[in-house]
Amino acid sequence: MTRPEGQSRELAVRLEELGHEVVLCPLVRIEPLGDEPVDVTGYDWVIVTSANGADELARRQGISSSSRPARPPARSPRSASICRQ
Repeated sequence: MTRPEGQSRELAVRLEELGHEVVLCPLVRIEPLGDEPVDVTGYDWVIVTSANGADELARRQGISSSSRPARPPARSPRSASICRQ
């Protein structure tokens, strides 16, 4: 599995339970690009394509939910859930 370190164990365990041999080989490392707030108040939509992106957007927006878009589209239920928090 090539997911970032710390993000593949749950799936690896499920695959092993199904009888597969799993090799963990992270090829990507997720690093924040900065700490500056991301202001999305001028946009009707903000599209998030991964849970990692949703986590980073939420982190950089701080704790205020007032600056988050009202309708956050996302590729997965987890990304959407993070955006709505």
